Amino acid sequence: MWKTVLDKMLAKLVVTGRLGVTWPDGSITAYGPGGGDLEAEVRLTEDSIVRELGQRPVLALGEGYMDGRIEVAPEQLYPFMALLIRNQQSGAMPRWFDTVQALRGPEQEQRIGRAPRIVPVRYDFDFAPGSVGLNQRGHI
Repeated sequence: MWKTVLDKMLAKLVVTGRLGVTWPDGSITAYGPGGGDLEAEVRLTEDSIVRELGQRPVLALGEGYMDGRIEVAPEQLYPFMALLIRNQQSGAMPRWFDTVQALRGPEQEQRIGRAPRIVPVRYDFDFAPGSVGLNQRGHI
């Protein structure tokens, strides 16, 4: 199910360049018209990252890369990111995805607004003006 969801998202998103995706089952799918200056290959190593990319693509992309569930060759990293950024600006996401993101928006803003209250408690960080981030013990 999640492979189908992500497949449809990528088909709408990649409108310039070419993105090759190797799925956890070993199958390979190419997205985009190709022929442009941006081409990249990515390998998804686990089914869990397919599901997470379908649910929360922005967050899952970074997490998946850092924990090795998304593999991109070092020489492909810049073209991969450039391809995603360029297509994010000109591609389209399914309507349901935009709706989900709109619903998440206020939740994210609320978290950001709470940071000055949460950070000092959890990390012993001082937000007072002029403190330059140091608390009474001289820690950042």
